[in-house]
Amino acid sequence: MKTTNQSVKILVVDDDPDARGFLSVYLKKKKYLLEEAEDGEKALEKIDIFNPDVILLDIMMPNLTGDKLVKMIKLRRPNIKVIMVTALSDQELKAECIKNGAFAYLDKPVNLKNLFSTISKALE
Repeated sequence: MKTTNQSVKILVVDDDPDARGFLSVYLKKKKYLLEEAEDGEKALEKIDIFNPDVILLDIMMPNLTGDKLVKMIKLRRPNIKVIMVTALSDQELKAECIKNGAFAYLDKPVNLKNLFSTISKALE
């Protein structure tokens, strides 16, 4: 378990720059180390370079969707905690993401208190 937020690395993956920016501003205020990626391909590159502890991952993105990406991430780096963050309320897709290794599934718009709590639980 990481002892301080300053040592925790989080990668925010979302094709929507506003959503990415919103989460990034909040997480930087909480003193997390942060990187962003606007799509699945860039996320895979950043994982190898940045080596995040937690990934906040949107589902609906062009080319490589989050439900497929979570499976790839868990195969490459099983220790990374992936938290799905999406506006979709599809229960089947939610179950698929959890089956593929997602730690949790949060709905947009994101409740920041719930997000912080979920990140804390993922790091325990």
